Amino acid sequence: MKVQSDHKTSTLYAQNDQNTSAVYAQNDQTTSTVNVQNDQNTSVAYAQNEQTTSTVTTVYAQNDQNTSAVYMQKDQKTESHDGGVISENIIIIGEEGSKYPYKYRNDRGVVVSEDNGIFVSDLDTRRIDVYSMNGTYLRHFPTELPDGNGQKMLPYDVAMDGQGHLWVPVLKRYRDSDAYVVQYSQDGQPLSKFAFQSSRGFPHIDFDVRTNKIILVNGSQIVMFHPNGTLYQTFGNKTGLNMNLQYAASDKDGNIFVTEQGYSIVQGYNPLGHRLFKFGGYGSGEGKLNFPRGIRVDTAGHVIVANEENGRVDVFTSRGEFLLTAAKITKPWNLAVGSDGQLVVTKTVDNTITIFPGWRFHNVSKI
Repeated sequence: MKVQSDHKTSTLYAQNDQNTSAVYAQNDQTTSTVNVQNDQNTSVAYAQNEQTTSTVTTVYAQNDQNTSAVYMQKDQKTESHDGGVISENIIIIGEEGSKYPYKYRNDRGVVVSEDNGIFVSDLDTRRIDVYSMNGTYLRHFPTELPDGNGQKMLPYDVAMDGQGHLWVPVLKRYRDSDAYVVQYSQDGQPLSKFAFQSSRGFPHIDFDVRTNKIILVNGSQIVMFHPNGTLYQTFGNKTGLNMNLQYAASDKDGNIFVTEQGYSIVQGYNPLGHRLFKFGGYGSGEGKLNFPRGIRVDTAGHVIVANEENGRVDVFTSRGEFLLTAAKITKPWNLAVGSDGQLVVTKTVDNTITIFPGWRFHNVSKI
């Protein structure tokens, strides 16, 4: 969302989805118009009001003489009909008007530290960018190997262990089969690495803090490693189907949830790699998925899925029962959850990061 204002104009839009509302403002000193469109549980109102105060502000972050727009929407609370509260403030880190280091080209992976630092893997610039939860740029570092003589690698994802170290799957070239998992400190120092064979050139990663194991999504398989690179177990494609696995996330009990793109499902596995159930399935209705991408499990055990082609972030119970749509956002790719309940969503379609600072659940009875 971009807001431009002059002496005559600011913008107000209101959208309700059951109990969901989001407000923007537009002022014109001479015109007052309201158009209302109703579609069952959805209503959209556009208003131009005389001397209405806009609730939207634009914040510009500047560092090292490089300027990037951080768009902050301040509005009324957006409440889900199932009890979720999405936030009073929405922050979008974008590239319009920006120069390096803010300009993304392919922001795929994202993880949030305990102190609410946002770490984003930027594939095409071969680095990790770091932001605060209010959208302020903090720093970046190149994704190099510990002994790689400064060669920058392609970071396909990023995860964090219980000690706050980052784990990044990297390739030298796109779709290369020779790949590495590299451990970095939060200030970008490469600490260790181990090699693996990438199946399709798009490896994604999670870290199971409970068992201290690395979970690597590699083609149609899930491969788990000890931090020293020793293989722990492999599971996934045991049905003969050509599964197109995307991202994985583990819960507090060690269960692993994996998004699968071809069938638009999420598969749940126990810690031993035995499949427990699947949920989702292709469609656009509640609980249905269309090209699911990133996935996370919050501290309450809710499974949160980036439902890319349906344009929303959906929330399920640990048993795969649909709870609610947490956010409606165009083509969400990946996501992370902060220690205070913040929801962070990346999009490759426009290379932005959207932060919902106060995302919460209230009165959710299903777990």
